[in-house]
Amino acid sequence: SPRLLKQVDKQIRDTQNSLRDVNKLLKMDPGNADLLAQKQKYLTDAIDATKKKLEEEKSAFEQLKTDRRLMIQSASMKR
Repeated sequence: SPRLLKQVDKQIRDTQNSLRDVNKLLKMDPGNADLLAQKQKYLTDAIDATKKKLEEEKSAFEQLKTDRRLMIQSASMKR
C-alpha cells in the first residue's frame, strides 16, 4: 500500500541519516568499537528496509497486473 511504502521510505531515510552521523564520528575515532557496531546495525537495518520496500513494490506491481488483466477481461466480455 502507498502508506506502507511511505513508512518504509521514512525508515530508509532515517537510517541513512543515522549512518551519516556515525560515519562522521568514525572519521574522528576510526577504531571505536561501539561506533563500528552501531554502523553495522544501521547497515543491517538499511538492508532490511530495502528488502521490505522491494517486496512492497513487487506486491503493488503484481496487484496492478491483476487489475489490468481483470479490466481487459471485463472489456472483452462487454463486446
